[in-house]
Amino acid sequence: MPSTPLNNPQQKQQKRKGRILALLLFLMVVGCAIAFPVLFVLNKEEESVVAEEGVDVIVTLEPTTAVMTTAQTQSYESAVLKFYALNLAAVRLKDVSMTSQLLVDVRNESGRRQLQQQQQDRALRTTVRIVPTQANVTSLQLANLMDTKGDELLSLLQKETTDNYFDALTVVYATAVTTASTPTTAPLSQDTTCNGLSNLCDISVSDILFATMHNAHADRSVSPLFPNQNQNWQAGLEAGIRGLNMDLGFCSTQNGTVLAFMHTTCVIGFSEAYSLLKELHQWLTDHPNEVILMPLQIENSGAQPVRIVEDVAPLFERIVDTNGKSMAERLYAYEGETWPTLREMIDVDQRILLFFYNTDETCESIQCPRGFHDWFAYAAETEFVFDSVDAIQQDAARACGITRGGSGTRDFYGVNVFLEIPNPDASAILHQADFLSSHLEECSQQSGLSPNLVIVDFWDEGDLMQVVNDRNAQLRPSSAAGVNSTSNVDASPVAAPSLSPSVLLLTDAPVPPPRVESLSPSIAVRDEVAAPTRVPVASPIAASPPINNSTRTCNGLSNLCDMSVNATLFATMHNAHADRESKFFIPNHDLNLLAGLQAGIRGLSIDIGLCQVDGVLKLSLVHGVCFVGTSDPFVVFAGINNFLQQNPNEVIIIPTQIADDLGGTVQLTEIYSIMEQVVNDAGISMADRLYAHPGPTTPWPTLGELIDLDKRILFFIYNGQQTCESGCPVGFHDWFAYAMETRFEFDDAAAILSNPEDACVVTRGGTSSTRSFFGVNVFTRVANSEASTELNDAAFLRQHIETCSTVNGGKDPNLLLVDFWNVGGVIQVAQEYNAQLGAA
Repeated sequence: MPSTPLNNPQQKQQKRKGRILALLLFLMVVGCAIAFPVLFVLNKEEESVVAEEGVDVIVTLEPTTAVMTTAQTQSYESAVLKFYALNLAAVRLKDVSMTSQLLVDVRNESGRRQLQQQQQDRALRTTVRIVPTQANVTSLQLANLMDTKGDELLSLLQKETTDNYFDALTVVYATAVTTASTPTTAPLSQDTTCNGLSNLCDISVSDILFATMHNAHADRSVSPLFPNQNQNWQAGLEAGIRGLNMDLGFCSTQNGTVLAFMHTTCVIGFSEAYSLLKELHQWLTDHPNEVILMPLQIENSGAQPVRIVEDVAPLFERIVDTNGKSMAERLYAYEGETWPTLREMIDVDQRILLFFYNTDETCESIQCPRGFHDWFAYAAETEFVFDSVDAIQQDAARACGITRGGSGTRDFYGVNVFLEIPNPDASAILHQADFLSSHLEECSQQSGLSPNLVIVDFWDEGDLMQVVNDRNAQLRPSSAAGVNSTSNVDASPVAAPSLSPSVLLLTDAPVPPPRVESLSPSIAVRDEVAAPTRVPVASPIAASPPINNSTRTCNGLSNLCDMSVNATLFATMHNAHADRESKFFIPNHDLNLLAGLQAGIRGLSIDIGLCQVDGVLKLSLVHGVCFVGTSDPFVVFAGINNFLQQNPNEVIIIPTQIADDLGGTVQLTEIYSIMEQVVNDAGISMADRLYAHPGPTTPWPTLGELIDLDKRILFFIYNGQQTCESGCPVGFHDWFAYAMETRFEFDDAAAILSNPEDACVVTRGGTSSTRSFFGVNVFTRVANSEASTELNDAAFLRQHIETCSTVNGGKDPNLLLVDFWNVGGVIQVAQEYNAQLGAA
């Protein structure tokens, strides 16, 4: 905002006509070109009474440059110190006192470092409380008081700004003050509408159907090459869309790196997150009876990883509408009981239901900010990879099958109705009322769940809104949902949102422990190893206390706790790292291995070799050749380690092919070094969790024993020049010294389906009498999702397991290795098989 000198007559006239003095805007000039505006806004509400505790006011400190130099941050430091002085000046007024808390302190190195990393859209916000010295002062009286004392206050402020850091001081007037003791909105009347329909007001948010835009940001104006929508999300909201599914990542701009809504890559188009969310927040302000559901996919393929606490939460805190309400305050926070009705959410103006997914961070691994929820802890979604309309319309079993979130509470059920490559003509067919209505009903019958989200591309094609409105119009409140009930909705003022550990609070609010960036002194940090979260291991990890045998489960089943690890069946992803999301040219999976682990996968087959990455030869997860795709082992291992920390009763097996034929010989000690560096917030490294087996003749432990010791990773290697006969890191084992596997080079599904006995012949490893583990390969030479649909069919897999056991002298399989684990019944079959183990 441009500044106006204090002696400008128009400004003085504006001040006298304004309804209330609230905010200060500082324009600080560094040299001749760099300015930092400081906005100090006070809002008022004439009819409300100011409680004795006063009125909370928002102060925004917003740099105008994308990246600050040291000199700039020092100048900014002076601006902040001057801000303190201005507060002290205001206290000199006899009738009004002011207290403040500053959320980011730039008077220390960590604060300056944080500022240097911030983008243009990032503003520093603080809360200032205006406290009248007289009780029961109305907002109007306070406004008049501030007007009366305005000249005196401005005079005092002017005296405090005599240096060159400010070239002007501007007084800005606004409307609507919110008091700490006043509800955010008036309760709804009984004859109003919620999300466009009167009957929805007293329906639980988890029972309503939300018309949801897939990649809502990617309309033709933003992503002209590969749009998911014809019209933008604003038009969608006006038409009745109430679900916005978007991908959030970092994109590089000429002004630095910014959080943006993008899909897969920033190259095809993105929308800056700050601007989009600010518009959405204001839309909700202008539409007070509307509730929005937002599942955000965290996209870590951008310029840098996205962190919930450090990056996303502050974004919502900084966005403020014209009433002075932050977007963070508008987030609803679920407390684990019943989901609220729309009326309950509207009455307290907590009208955004926010979820996130597709990241190694969950609300179990981090201290989630208020109002942030793990999507697949509460939701289940159907298959979403389709190449044609027929693939959806002709195969309801697959199109309605749950492929993500099946192990959560499933309070929300999302039905995906779009193609892998967006196509408006396809959407026009899929959104026809007859098909879409019957499809939603078919999915409901098949899953036993009522759809809550119908997720679509090109929402304006076909009859989407008609179908959604017709379905919602039939809903009626349950007896449990009372009108104006406020159960599970906190109508009290929203607590201060969680902040990054590097943010210094001038309050006693608890802050999550800091992420320590240093490594154990015994570990040499190689330049090519990425450095996400790492905490040094100060002492050896003690064994975990034994779990209560009467209540625990192991790998999801209670009977497995006392089963030997080599007696259970592991549903295993072949080339687990090579998924579509990781941009592999020929992917082996639709969904990444973290999604697989969450769904029940417990075996991860990976390949590791040396590849050129950004001109440097690095250890990479790869398959065959480097140019088809690589993944960073540090990132993948960190995800695995975090999963195990969050799921303490799970054991996984990782057979690893060493690809020495790519960029050179892989050193096993380098792999182990990465595992040592992968340390979670509890101080436990991946290396700490490796189980070390004494030798081929020693019996394998039970799952319960591995869990009690927290040695829950069985790690094997094969195909490399180095073997464990010549020395291995602790916890590494030669795979084919302990295992045997069936054939794996099949041109198509028919080669397996037509001759299953031949497919069960062991071609690697020893015989059934000398090997502890038996792997059955059920995939084609070139990964093919259509082939996997046939091969992963539950009925075939059940029979194939029996066939392979018979062919190999009664040896029961331990690994079922597949591509595209999310199609068919892979996890289902493995769970059924394991559930029968140990039965009399």
